[in-house]
Amino acid sequence: MTKQSGTLAWGASQEDFQVFKVTGRALKTKLEADGDCHLLLEDEGGFELGVEIAQPLFAEHSLNLSEIEAVRQTFEQLFGKSEQVDRRYRHLSGI
Repeated sequence: MTKQSGTLAWGASQEDFQVFKVTGRALKTKLEADGDCHLLLEDEGGFELGVEIAQPLFAEHSLNLSEIEAVRQTFEQLFGKSEQVDRRYRHLSGI
């Protein structure tokens, strides 16, 4: 895990800079009003993990912008690009 040096932005915590590699099945997704997509994953043991796919437009100064853009592009290719904010998670099928 690589951590960025310097001070944290307002509202950020060290947990925001942790990176994990996970293997799981995509269960649900939703688009939030801030443009971030949320994805609910499940591993082989049934443990569920929620992940956030950031909106690259709001990460323009990130040291990891190219990775954020690549993840968002892959997410949209797999699950489709949504323009409508979701109130609840949408169930995925066939993934």
